[in-house]
Amino acid sequence: MDSNKLKGQDDEKGFLKDDELGTDFYEDLQRKKPRSKAFMEPECPCCRNLSKRYTIALMSSLGFVISFGIRCNLSNALVKMRESVDGKPPEFNWTSGTIGVIGSSFFWGYIFTQIPGGFLATKYPANRIFGSAIAISASLNLLIPKSAEIHPSAVMFVRILQGLAEVRFEIYLNKTQNSC
Repeated sequence: MDSNKLKGQDDEKGFLKDDELGTDFYEDLQRKKPRSKAFMEPECPCCRNLSKRYTIALMSSLGFVISFGIRCNLSNALVKMRESVDGKPPEFNWTSGTIGVIGSSFFWGYIFTQIPGGFLATKYPANRIFGSAIAISASLNLLIPKSAEIHPSAVMFVRILQGLAEVRFEIYLNKTQNSC
């Protein structure tokens, strides 16, 4: 927009009036490609007809499955870890209180990083937050069997770290919902 066209067209407060902007300004807006159309173009190399919107939806769904599987798998595994098999004693002789603390330790890490995670969301793109949260949480999940052999507090430590990583996943969810 040419600044010479707008000289002398300010009102008493220094603001321009809409009708004084001229038709050039509005024609430029109409010529630009609408942002919603950009999400409909195919981008996936393996599925040429799959739009960006559906790619994001499928990848987010896969991330949800992984995330909730990680949250729930230990509570299901603890049941089998305490059962005796073929007359042998249980693999881990943990009390109900220990199991409860291990189950809740995920949420200890989860609750303490809500606000710092919000600051991360303002600085980094949602897809990087999402990918890193799932990758970190999944890699920490691989440490649980060895940490269970060491001590219950080692399992609690790994679960707290998983909770810290999962907050970034929730931030991704909020950013993608707000951008739609």
